[in-house]
Amino acid sequence: MLLAMLALWLPGAASVSDGSDGSRVCVTGFIMDTFCIERGTLLDNGAALSLIDGQGPQMHSYHCLVDVSQCINSGFEMLEAPLEGSDTYCRILRFDAAGNQKMLEYARARGRRAATPAANAPAPGSPPVQACTTCTGEGDEVQGPSATVFGTISNPGSNPPTFAVESIVSPDVVCDEAIKYVPLVRNCASAELLPLFRQHAALMITSWGFLIPLGVGIALSGRHRQPLWFKVHRAVNSLGLIFGLTGWIIALTNFTVFSSGDKTTIQYQHAVMGCTVMGLGILQPLNALLRPHKKQGEARSAARLAWEVWHKSSGYIALVLSIATIVFGTRIIPVDNDIYRTTFTVLWVTVACIAIYLKFVDEKFVFKKVPSSATNSAKSNEAEISEVGGPVGQSVAELVPPRVFREPSTGLPSP
Repeated sequence: MLLAMLALWLPGAASVSDGSDGSRVCVTGFIMDTFCIERGTLLDNGAALSLIDGQGPQMHSYHCLVDVSQCINSGFEMLEAPLEGSDTYCRILRFDAAGNQKMLEYARARGRRAATPAANAPAPGSPPVQACTTCTGEGDEVQGPSATVFGTISNPGSNPPTFAVESIVSPDVVCDEAIKYVPLVRNCASAELLPLFRQHAALMITSWGFLIPLGVGIALSGRHRQPLWFKVHRAVNSLGLIFGLTGWIIALTNFTVFSSGDKTTIQYQHAVMGCTVMGLGILQPLNALLRPHKKQGEARSAARLAWEVWHKSSGYIALVLSIATIVFGTRIIPVDNDIYRTTFTVLWVTVACIAIYLKFVDEKFVFKKVPSSATNSAKSNEAEISEVGGPVGQSVAELVPPRVFREPSTGLPSP
């Protein structure tokens, strides 16, 4: 099964110009400012959805693009035409600072300048469009700014990737097929989906970026704390799985990456890896219920050994695969990529520090200093031993040789 899943999220290499190697690429498409994209509707036409075909890209005015400070300061992006079966344009490139300035100059040269809105009026039946007050008067366009742009990808890790612009020319110029840009990351999210992306990311990072790794770390480094370690391990992993299931349900019910049919995108690979991780994660508590029990003093049976190998190996595979899944996720999320990356890194470092403390400080120094009476009292409690360490319901006291206590000498002969 794992090989089949690997084949899905690691498809054969395609000959495409994604620019990730720093090579020069060319792309043609509509231009829109980030402010209008992320607000969901056009600033000067609230009825037009920003990324919907026939509305946002075509109705976006030059006035909005080059006159309004919020739009200018937010930067500009290239949009890709809707994929088959969709009506939503995708954000595929974000211009760097120099590119934003070049686009501003290009758009002002192509836009029609007028002293009054009436002089710049659109065709009858179209929404009213304000004049472009900063346009130079050389062009005659009113809406739908577009261009052909040449440059290199300066930051492929952002979403959309950052584009170092070399030159901007008319959209009538056709890109050479050898350098035509084919995006590996497509951001087709409308403003309505942004809260769901944030919820999904927060839940998954909390689950597979902190709680479940913490549960594994406790199982590896905290076994000297019998029977507490197993109770904490089980509780933390259960909570983590609940968070993960919630985030998974949000993705399955709201995101449509599988319907695109394009297996070369990072979104598709992230989705398949995520489903694999969740499938393995759900199996962990289920196979724990089926573990063959081992009686005290008996050797492990073949069934018990096989179960331990499966339980541990599948758990480790899920954990390692979750790292790659979240790394891909922090790259494709439409907003705050660096914040999510930093949070994920900090949480993993925290888990590592806790595991190191338990193994090399708590076990070797702190735990040894616990008073004998407190240690014996803890050992006398009945507890469930880990599914990989002993049978359920076995007394911890049975696993630890009892201490021998002598009555204090009184100097008197025994009766």
